Amino acid sequence: MKHHRLATALSITFLFSGLVTATLADDGKEEPKPVPLPAAEPQLSAILPAGLQQGTSAEVTVTGRSLISTEAVTVDGRGITAEIVPLPESSRPNANSVTIRLTAAADAEPGIHELRLRTPGGTSNVLRFEVGLLPQILETEPNDDDGSAEKLATLPVIVNGALNRGEDRDCFRFSAKQGQTIVLDLSGQKLHPYISNLRPGWLEAVLTVRDSTEIAPLADENAAAQKLLAEKTSAASRAASVAKSRRDAAQQAVVEKNEAVKVAATKIAAAEAAAEVAAQAQSAAEKMRAQLAAAEKNAADFAASKNGDTDKSAADQAVAKKKQAVELARKAATEAKSAADKAMVEKEAADKLVESRVAAEKAALERSNAAATNAKKASDELITARTRASDAAAVLEAVFNPSVRNLAVASYFAGRYDPALMFTAPRDGEFVVEVRDDLFRSRAEFTYRLTIGELPFVTQVFPAGAKRGQATTIQLDGANLGDQKSLTTTLASDASLERSHFEHLTTPLGPSNLVTLQPGDAAEFLEAEPNNEVEQATAVEVPGTLNGVIAHAGDFDCYRFTAQKGQTLVFETVSRAFDSPLDARLELFDARGRQLRNNDDFSSQPDARIDYTFNADGEYVIRVGDTTSLGSPSHVYRLRVREPKPDFALTVNPDNPRVSAGGAIALTVMIERLDGFKDDVKISIPNPPPGAIVSPAVINTTQSEVTLSLSMPADAAAAVYPLTVSGRSVIDDQEVTHQAVPVERMRYINEWRYVPVADLSLSVLPQAPFTLEWDQPDVTIEAGKTVEVPVKLHRTPGFDSAVRIVTVGLPSGVYAPVITIDKDATEGVVELRSSGSARAGTGNAIAAGTVSSFTQNSAVLAVTVKVAERK
Repeated sequence: MKHHRLATALSITFLFSGLVTATLADDGKEEPKPVPLPAAEPQLSAILPAGLQQGTSAEVTVTGRSLISTEAVTVDGRGITAEIVPLPESSRPNANSVTIRLTAAADAEPGIHELRLRTPGGTSNVLRFEVGLLPQILETEPNDDDGSAEKLATLPVIVNGALNRGEDRDCFRFSAKQGQTIVLDLSGQKLHPYISNLRPGWLEAVLTVRDSTEIAPLADENAAAQKLLAEKTSAASRAASVAKSRRDAAQQAVVEKNEAVKVAATKIAAAEAAAEVAAQAQSAAEKMRAQLAAAEKNAADFAASKNGDTDKSAADQAVAKKKQAVELARKAATEAKSAADKAMVEKEAADKLVESRVAAEKAALERSNAAATNAKKASDELITARTRASDAAAVLEAVFNPSVRNLAVASYFAGRYDPALMFTAPRDGEFVVEVRDDLFRSRAEFTYRLTIGELPFVTQVFPAGAKRGQATTIQLDGANLGDQKSLTTTLASDASLERSHFEHLTTPLGPSNLVTLQPGDAAEFLEAEPNNEVEQATAVEVPGTLNGVIAHAGDFDCYRFTAQKGQTLVFETVSRAFDSPLDARLELFDARGRQLRNNDDFSSQPDARIDYTFNADGEYVIRVGDTTSLGSPSHVYRLRVREPKPDFALTVNPDNPRVSAGGAIALTVMIERLDGFKDDVKISIPNPPPGAIVSPAVINTTQSEVTLSLSMPADAAAAVYPLTVSGRSVIDDQEVTHQAVPVERMRYINEWRYVPVADLSLSVLPQAPFTLEWDQPDVTIEAGKTVEVPVKLHRTPGFDSAVRIVTVGLPSGVYAPVITIDKDATEGVVELRSSGSARAGTGNAIAAGTVSSFTQNSAVLAVTVKVAERK
């Protein structure tokens, strides 16, 4: 099943149906149940493995919080799909983990991509994973030192790993030939740009390569011994378990045989007694039959003698009684015989059971003895394996320190936080690369991808950009490039000026790392050395893009150009966009060498910028240097010289807002004013969900941001909607509209950092147990004064919790203390306090009410700040 990006999805996916529940009150009428708080918002921490190869699928584990009932997964990028892996029937859902199957087509877009999960609590934050070109593996623990280093059978390969337990270290062993250059390139901070509440706020990875040639065979023996020990330990445990089971079975067989013998003895005695009783009964029956015959003869004699009737009658009665006695004796004899036969059958059955139990006892004892023999053998083998493992470990430990030495270490790479090494093997042999955090920390977010192999690796390009639609030859430097020291490329005429262009360099050793180029439209110029001094400046025309390298410590690049009186030019360096380590410094001189302006770290960034209006026609010089006085062939830059073009750029957060039916959500839109842009910008949401109400919002000339609200109708269905936030203004009599870039806001030490993401999506949840509403739509406050504004709390039946209210989105210089609307109360009063230095302006205030981990927002309160006129 293919999951498209939320930003392009046209269909609406329902999260879950609305709540309609009721109970019966004492009077028999239906009474609605209390409306529960919405499900917790899903929070993602890490994904492992953090990537896959083009043309493959991979099952990855996503960890985080509140992931129960994960319904869907979305990814961005061409040729990439994702689906949830169903749990086995016997497994229970895990609130902290979900398994996802990622699939990358053979032509899938390489590079970093984003993944989100969707649950009944809405859409999660972003996790990043990478699609690469090389085969990939997942690390296998334990691999904490050289002795347990995981052996990489073939290179090149990408190792997916994580430093997520204790002071974790991950070690990998590889083979190399003398003179062979192995590239080790790690991605860690690129996957997690910022990690909240962590200092530093990312994985500060360190790569260390050590010589493991002498240790390798000892490590192999140690690994084999440890593996054998594990196998023998398991085998001995199994054999001991079987022996115990067989011993218990033999003991039970003895018990059962003895019991059968006892039963048989009882049955024999019973049979003998029954036979004796049967014989006695038979003898008694025969006696009764003899007495009957005598009685019958006596009766016959009386009848023949024709004596008196009385004597005959008595004889007949005696015969009758004897017949009854005979019948009773016969019956008793028959029953006794039956009982004797039955007892004999039971005796024979008991004899057979004894015979069977004796045989079972013998077999059980034989099995027990055999199992005991096997257990003894397994125990002996375990003792031998322990000895081998102990000896191997001792030998390894004895030579570990003197035989291992660090050959190369890297904790960063030019222009980026993630490290890379170009390691040239000093001899044929085995080597180990260790990955760890510089501060020996571990976190779930400390996932990484280590590319390792004899690979082409471009370390710098010059120039680092090109004019769109124009063929340009780029000079290259790096490792394993062979004779390929240049690249001729043509950037598309419609390539985005806001984004870098990436491409792989194809070499006999395979594809290189991504080469970054900056598209432009101005004329391109290259520096000409020597140009350290103003008098040596390279002549260029402006506007234009000047390309240079601060090639060594103390190097400067000077460019001479002509400007007219009243002309305004913007000089801005570009370096960090393509991972140059340059910390740029700009200096502007007139023709006589007098410094007119200088700049370092414009807008807290290592790039520099000067805006200058020239007061005379003539020649001028712009000089580029490094603030730290460092330099190298990697210190490449592009210096854009252009006329100012007033404009603006917008960002919006949060990037994954969620709102309940009948509630509201606050969105913060921030503006970056470019080249002196000072006008108001009207903010709107052109594609709101059906029935949604979006508050008016304007970023005026005194503001850097504005808050707007989006309110949903009470009958809104639970769903996910893609959103677009736009800003509109008029520049040079032309209407200009820009979309706000969604950003993820993260806390870094004492400041907020904003990381761009691909999509802005709104999750609509079922009704919440309360909503908030300002008592009035707007308010005006004078600088230095305080006003009170009531806020209403609408409770659903059964909801009686206290609600903490924070007011957000207030204009600069205005603040409001936090209040709490007590249990069962339905209204609170917010004090808006304006400082005496507050500037005139407007803003949108939103009351944010929190219960447990759920926050419900009000629609906006329009706040206008007035400043009293000075007399």
